[in-house]
Amino acid sequence: MISGGLCLRCGKAPVVSKRFCKECLAKQNRSSEKQRAASPDKTREGRRRYNQSHPEVLRTYFQKRRHRLLSVGGEHTIEQWLSRVAYYGWRCAYCHCELTPKTLTKDHVIALSKGGTDWASNLVPACESCNKRKSARRRHPVAVGVCAVG
Repeated sequence: MISGGLCLRCGKAPVVSKRFCKECLAKQNRSSEKQRAASPDKTREGRRRYNQSHPEVLRTYFQKRRHRLLSVGGEHTIEQWLSRVAYYGWRCAYCHCELTPKTLTKDHVIALSKGGTDWASNLVPACESCNKRKSARRRHPVAVGVCAVG
């Protein structure tokens, strides 16, 4: 996937990653590996800090991993997901409480374990309380407006 820009390291060849050409990317990877091997504690601490400050990235990683292991059909982009959230007005699809990026969770209308897909059309925004309460059921058991959050 060539993005059209020039390499940040050599400034000549077109990039194949976000910043480097193929040769410079290989050099950068070797350099990074040496750095990580030389100071594993520093690397671990850096990853821990990143994961704490970006919980949504870690959550997305584990969701994708789970979907891959389950061989779930379908996929969606972040833009598609955010348009679904905007459609619901940043409110839980079940209890209608207001959601923030920290309280937002993806709920599969038809659970993955019940044969649902990961297409955007099978997703609704939900607060963590409603999402956990719903579990793998198709219908939400709580009356509208009754939730631990809202």
